[in-house]
Amino acid sequence: MRAGYEAWVTRGYGGDGKSLSLSKARLGEFMAALIKFGGDIHGIFSMHRTYPRAYVQASISLPVGMSEKFTEETGFALQRPPTFNVGPDRSRKGGQRHD
Repeated sequence: MRAGYEAWVTRGYGGDGKSLSLSKARLGEFMAALIKFGGDIHGIFSMHRTYPRAYVQASISLPVGMSEKFTEETGFALQRPPTFNVGPDRSRKGGQRHD
């Protein structure tokens, strides 16, 4: 990811705002907006590509501070991508569990 950019993923169904679906209109609208805002796309996942309008999730990056403006102007809801740690948990003393 480029310096000065933040990672985002499109939010799924059931929340506020629009979500991506497997249709030319929705994908075209999203891609045009992403280019307009100077964003990058890192990946696209389709839940089931053989069904019209199936759920699609995109992993993108936008310049820092542009996510709110992107959502306001386009209606597409964004959220932070999930993160995980594969190393020891540093929040616990010595990386050991203390239950």
